[in-house]
Amino acid sequence: DNFLKNLRNSNSVGEAKAAVIVMLRELPRDNTSGHYIITRDADSISRLAARLEALGTILTAHQQWYAQCGNFSSHALNSLTQTAGTDSMALTFIVKIGGMKTILATAKMHETKYDVIIEVVELLWNIAVKADDEIKEEISTDECIDVVLEAMRRWPDQDSDDDSDEDWMIRRGCK
Repeated sequence: DNFLKNLRNSNSVGEAKAAVIVMLRELPRDNTSGHYIITRDADSISRLAARLEALGTILTAHQQWYAQCGNFSSHALNSLTQTAGTDSMALTFIVKIGGMKTILATAKMHETKYDVIIEVVELLWNIAVKADDEIKEEISTDECIDVVLEAMRRWPDQDSDDDSDEDWMIRRGCK
């Protein structure tokens, strides 16, 4: 896939960001909600492998560039969240390959940037709701909880264009 090749071969944060934006533009969206539509044919190992490769590539690029640009982090995390969706296997993969370390480091580095933090919170929300108990246990750390609580403290009345889960969670206190 050209997107993955461009992301893997990026020599600057700008090139990596451009590759992530291209991928996001190519994903289909639901006409009503505007959310990305990610499907997986349960019988297709090759589709699953491609999806996990994409997640690994996004995480690798994010690891390399998150410290240099909050805007890139926002796009990369959005791409990661949309690619994983609420698929428990994809969310487990993110945690098992060490993705949470980079994601939490991003939250710490860009703690005042709403666009970055909301992507981290959405990913944590998806894992908390859809992953198996072992993975939920791995993200039940003080650091993860602190990210969510700090987001609620910093942006208690943040309005959004839609009533997506992560915005609702921040506004309503993680019910």
